[in-house]
Order: sequence, then C-alpha cells, then structure tokens
Amino acid sequence: MNSNTILIPVAVVAGVALLAVLSLWSRTQALDALRKWAEAEGLELVSATQRSFVPLWCSGKGYQFFRVTVRDKVGGNRRAWVRCLDFNSAEPHNIEVTWDEKSSA
Repeated sequence: MNSNTILIPVAVVAGVALLAVLSLWSRTQALDALRKWAEAEGLELVSATQRSFVPLWCSGKGYQFFRVTVRDKVGGNRRAWVRCLDFNSAEPHNIEVTWDEKSSA
C-alpha cells in the first residue's frame, strides 16, 4: 500500500466531516437569528423546521429556508416561510418572512 491509497480515503472522510460541521454550525446560526428576530417582533418562536424543498417563489442560492410557527402576545399562532442568508450572515436583519394567509397553526 502506498501513501496515496491511504490519503485519498482520509481526505474524503475529512472533507465530509468538515461539510457536516459547517452545515450544523450554519443551521445553529440561523436558528439563533430566528429566535432574535421573533423576540424583536414581540413573538415567541414555537417551532422552526429547516426545509430543503421550498416553493419556487422563495427559492435562491445561498439561503437557508425554514417553516416556522410563532405565537403572538395574545396567544395566536401564525405560520410562515422564512429565508435567511447562509453561514455567518444569518442575522435578524437578513431574514425575509412570507406569512401564510390566515394561518391558525
């Protein structure tokens, strides 16, 4: 066995591990931004589910998409699609929200 036979699988495993860590970190950053956004809007984040497949009108490269449910101060729930920038740009001011019509989740 030469060194290339060992290095290639090690590099592949390291690359996959790095991508997994970056993905987890990016998701954590986005969820933190969602919590901050909800708080700033006077809402409570009830649930946030990351989505890979989204309606065409809100798709785009370099974004993370979430399906969220929030609760307002009077206890009413609303659902929305949320789009936020990937990686370190996931901040509350980089969040775009499209509310469902008359949602009562």
